[in-house]
Amino acid sequence: MRIQARLPKVNPDVYEVPEVCPHGCGGTHFQRQGQQGYQKTLRDSQYSEVTVYRYACLNCGRTFRVYPQGVLKGAQQSARMKGMPILLYVLGLSCDAIEDFTNALGDGVGKTTAYNNVQGAGVAARQQQQS
Repeated sequence: MRIQARLPKVNPDVYEVPEVCPHGCGGTHFQRQGQQGYQKTLRDSQYSEVTVYRYACLNCGRTFRVYPQGVLKGAQQSARMKGMPILLYVLGLSCDAIEDFTNALGDGVGKTTAYNNVQGAGVAARQQQQS
């Protein structure tokens, strides 16, 4: 049996600005607030922080953040660090062993976080099967 593992990549230089306002007003034009952005700390095996930009919708005036590719909205961990415990759990490691493994890599994920990531993936998989 051969397992192909493709963990999401984090690309701190690629930003995907939405085409339509995420607040539902239908606006399609946005203006970046500030030029420098701000640094967000990140749990990832390669990057400790990324730059996040804030945009304002010119239609409704509400603001939203744009994160780099592979960084989850509002989360402390990257998509890669969220996927790694799921992969390790599927391979048979316990949550304690996942915690030990990720600590050995240098950016540890606690056993409760690993458990929550696995449970969230299970819910998403069930929803995907039903549709």
